[in-house]
Amino acid sequence: MFAVADLEGSKVSFKCTPDEFQELILIDGIAPAQYVARYHWITLHKANALRTSEVQRLIRDSYQMVFDKLPKKVKQKL
Repeated sequence: MFAVADLEGSKVSFKCTPDEFQELILIDGIAPAQYVARYHWITLHKANALRTSEVQRLIRDSYQMVFDKLPKKVKQKL
């Protein structure tokens, strides 16, 4: 799992690097994700907290971080 969104689409959570985590949680509308903040997950509570292109980049990076840690056999299946 690399990202999670609520059914209304008003919030989205995803993994980020430790450095980005520290920077992003200082922005209004972004908070540490409940239960998984210790793994550097954040939650966007406001759609306009970041530019769309920045959110897209962060979600792509989240996917890549999770993908990189998968076992080799699982990566080959994907």
